[in-house]
Amino acid sequence: MHGDSSNPHQIVFVSNSVIDSLLRTQEQILQKLDTISTPKEEEYITALEFMQRTKMCRATFDEKRSRNEFKVIKRGRKLYLHSSQVKAYIEGK
Repeated sequence: MHGDSSNPHQIVFVSNSVIDSLLRTQEQILQKLDTISTPKEEEYITALEFMQRTKMCRATFDEKRSRNEFKVIKRGRKLYLHSSQVKAYIEGK
């Protein structure tokens, strides 16, 4: 009987070329994820480091962020600012 949801086990035949294609695609995805998973340290600093360097409290940081005074990138639980934005903020631009 087709579509019988009481039997979750099915056998599917897939050609080697399809499997090879899937493996190549998976490898490409993993390589791209490696390059974007964390910001490069020399280009970004964490929001916490930014607040410490500028002696800014979290409330002020959140207010300025909500007004789009600087763009923040979120990776996992951490927030990052691009070094060019940090420099511009410190220089008063």
